[in-house]
Parts: sequence; structure tokens; C-alpha cells
Amino acid sequence: MTWSLGLAADFSIPIVTAILVAIAACGASLGMIAMLRRLLAPGLLTARITERSAHGHPARQIGGLGLVPAALVVTLVTVTLIGADAAPLLGPAAGMILLFALGLADDLLDFGPTIKLPVQFIAAGLAATGLDLGTGWLGALPLPLAAILAVLVIVGFVNLVNFMDGLDLMSVAGAGTGILFLGLVFLTSGNIVAALLAASLWGATIGFAWHNRPPAAVFLGDSGSLPLGLAAGYLVLSASGTVPLAAAFLPFGYYLVDGVLTALVRLKSGENIFRAHAQHAYQHARRAGFGVRRIAGEAAVVTTLGGLAALTHQTAPGPLAWALTVTAWIAAAGLTWRFKRVS
Repeated sequence: MTWSLGLAADFSIPIVTAILVAIAACGASLGMIAMLRRLLAPGLLTARITERSAHGHPARQIGGLGLVPAALVVTLVTVTLIGADAAPLLGPAAGMILLFALGLADDLLDFGPTIKLPVQFIAAGLAATGLDLGTGWLGALPLPLAAILAVLVIVGFVNLVNFMDGLDLMSVAGAGTGILFLGLVFLTSGNIVAALLAASLWGATIGFAWHNRPPAAVFLGDSGSLPLGLAAGYLVLSASGTVPLAAAFLPFGYYLVDGVLTALVRLKSGENIFRAHAQHAYQHARRAGFGVRRIAGEAAVVTTLGGLAALTHQTAPGPLAWALTVTAWIAAAGLTWRFKRVS
């Protein structure tokens, strides 16, 4: 049995294609990272251990070097083969490549925010060109304001995913799971290009997970977390044209609650919110003795709940969908509070 998504009057694509894309990206990411582990000089791109580190052993910041190229190549090849319109993908892909280069340079040279932020805004502007700013909540705004808000949201996600990438499997459990459910939203709405990008990104994170399992031998590094964050922001905004805004953000509900509350606390303390730190709720939980797998597992469960709630806005009656949406946001806030409380 296949589940077909209407793309146009003359053709459709079954869900099995998205599954095959995820499998291909998983294998490509897994293999590329394994090859890099063997070929790169020892010590190159090895993460320093500092007072902010959640690990006590050296690990390579090379996950993004496999994940990002694998996801982009698989997506672009598949879109070309099926004859879909690749135009909406070009801006996000260019933005991801730009942040991939920035992240790799930062992993090698350790840039400050004064260099990284302007490039992030340029990349976010490129990604925003792939959005339909005339739909959803953005469509209710004047076009210049919609474009500005879209760029700000994407830059926010770039930094959110980057800062939340501080524990083994966290990016897989949080960002990867969130992207998976956004992909399901796109599959049910017929947005094939966004669905394939989400499927490819999710598959690539699963391939990365093998190398990132505790105790991790490989981290994403900025070359992975920055492009992944940009893709997440782009996909969330794309989904907000199909489901309500509160639901579109839900697959990243835990990330958003933890990230926003942490940023507000740091702002209140007069800290620079763009500098690296270890004050997120999950980092408090780790210092309090929670196991890595437990933290990532609980984050994945709450993210799954949020993703299911977002998906029900296309498949369930309105009252039920909104009840699940409220429940999922409460769960995200509850997990953040519990992680903070144990410290």
C-alpha cells in the first residue's frame, strides 16, 4: 500500500519515496562520518574540554561534515529525479552551504559573534527566499515586515539549535525528531520539496547518531548545528503556512521553552546571550546526575508529543487538535521546569 501525495494534476509521489530518501541520507551520513574519522589528521577538529563541557573525553567536531552534504545532495538529486520544482529549495540550500562554511571555519578558528551574526543574517535571508510569504500568519502582514520576521525567526533557530547542541544525542532527539514530524506535516499537505528536505535531514541525523551515541566519538560542530538550525527555522516557517503558528513551532516546543527561558534569564543577569554557556535546563539536569540517555530520551518523548499535536491539526477535529497542542506546550514547559528543579 502506498500513500500518495497530490503534487499536481499529472503526477504524485508515494510516501515510500520519502522513506527511501531518509534511508539514503542515513547511509550517506553514516558512511561519510566514518570515512572522515579515518582520513582526517588526529587532533584536527577535536573539541576542547572546558568548564562548559558535558563530556570528559576528546571528540571530533566532524558530524556536520557528513550530515549536511549527505542531506543536501540526497535532497537535490531526488528532487531532480522526480521532476519537482526545486526553486523553493535553492535559497535554503544556499543558506545551509554558507553556514556550513562559516561553521567549519569557526570550528577551526573560533570566531566571535561579531563575525558569525552578520553571516547568519545573510544565510537566513537566502533561506527566506524559499518561503511563500503570502500564506499563513506571514501572509497577514505587510510583505517587508513578513520578510524581516522570517529572517529573525530563522536566525533565532540557527542559534537555538547551536546552543542546544551540548550533549550526546540531544540534536538527534530534539532537532532530528522535530524535523521528522515537520516532514510528516508536509507529506500530508503535499509540499513535496519541503517533505523531502525534512526526510533527508532526519535520515542524516540518524546516521550521525551512531557516531554521537554516548560516550560520543563525534559531535556535530558548528558546521552541522548552524545549517541544521537554519533548515529547522525554514521548515517551521514553511509549516506555519499549513498549520496554525502555535502548532508549527510545537515540534521544537522543548527547544523553544528551554532556549527562550534560558536567554531571558541570561539577559536579566546582563550576560551576552550569543556567547557559549552551560545554563540550559538539560545541562542543569546533567550536572545533577541525570544520565545522557535519560535526558535525550525524555526530550525525544516531549518532542514526539509536540510533533503529533502539530500533525493532528490536519487529521483531527479542531477541538481535539487544540487540546493536544496545549497539552504538548505544557509538557515542554514541564520538562524544562523539572530539569531546572533537579539542579
